Amino acid sequence: MQIFCHRCHAELTGSAASLARSGGDVLLFCPHCGAPQLSLPEHLRLAPDVEPEKVTTGSLPPPRPDGFAAHRVDWQAALRASMSVAVVSAGLGVASLHFTFLSLAYLVWTIGGAIIALGIYARWRPQARMDTGVGLRIGSLTGLVMIAFLGVAFALSGLVTRFGTHRMASFDGQLTQQMTLLEEQLKVSAAQQHGAADAAEKTGEFVDFLKTSEARTGIVLLGVGIQASFILLVATGAGGFAGMLRRPGSLRRNLGERE
Repeated sequence: MQIFCHRCHAELTGSAASLARSGGDVLLFCPHCGAPQLSLPEHLRLAPDVEPEKVTTGSLPPPRPDGFAAHRVDWQAALRASMSVAVVSAGLGVASLHFTFLSLAYLVWTIGGAIIALGIYARWRPQARMDTGVGLRIGSLTGLVMIAFLGVAFALSGLVTRFGTHRMASFDGQLTQQMTLLEEQLKVSAAQQHGAADAAEKTGEFVDFLKTSEARTGIVLLGVGIQASFILLVATGAGGFAGMLRRPGSLRRNLGERE
């Protein structure tokens, strides 16, 4: 090992260098410039820096699909995952109309459909980016696809039930009961505001409109719109929550790695 002077940077040779290598506590002087040279004992010397070994598995990561980047959403895979969830949701929805014990399963699947779709997407695209934003987008897509599938399934089921099996009497009875209850509430409200004498005149035209098929259709479409909005909001929120849990560095992933 070569020893150099800290002032003139000349190499120390002879006895000065041998004493410096031995780590003694003797005060030495540079033979070139006369600067004092200090040597530390062996246990006080800093160990040389050792580069850490690179940790690797020795295998390359799986290739990404053509045209796919880690920061983007693979909408084709997301759409297929959403359709897989929506098919089951539509089947449970139609079956729950005839078998009431399936209503709870339909509700649970509809609420958790976005989480299931996000899990399927992550399994198909393990190298894809996953965070709250991606979860929100895939969750909203899942909600829209479920709404479309449920709309088509309920429409086809209604056509078959009304014109094929002629078993829509219970649905018509429930709708008529709701319309009658609405008429009574309107009459009571008008009587409180305008008096019993003017109540019939104030509510007559609207009550007659409620008895038409257009009003019944509007009530049904309003219920469908409320249910669709609920599905979309729940699916979007569930997707964002699942994406937050699946992002790198999340608590769920850290616990999974420790286990």
